[in-house]
Amino acid sequence: MQFQAGTSPEGSEAINRKIAKDRANKALSLLRGRLPADVPRIPMEPKVSTWADLLADVESQGIQENTDMVRTAIETHKQNEVYGVLKSLPIYESVIEPIMTKQRMMRCKYYVFKEHVMEPEEARQA
Repeated sequence: MQFQAGTSPEGSEAINRKIAKDRANKALSLLRGRLPADVPRIPMEPKVSTWADLLADVESQGIQENTDMVRTAIETHKQNEVYGVLKSLPIYESVIEPIMTKQRMMRCKYYVFKEHVMEPEEARQA
């Protein structure tokens, strides 16, 4: 099983790295009782997003006006002020917030192999 936690950029890198590790540990503890004990657990480095990552995601949507607003907010304010400025933009809820929510998501991948020949009814249900 591989797991990786992410954070959006509104905190410092050190705080975001800690938050991401805490999220990964919480996910692991929730899954621990549901998976066989012999499933290897492979933590991945946390994904700590930056304002540049946010800008790239906004830019990929292809609306130059949105890109310009976000770029201006990032380039003309201190790191700890950017989030407050972005929240005041008219595109915050529709464009920025969904991107930041996605940046905070947890990624877990795991495979469980079990040798068992399914009966037809089991196969349909699976």
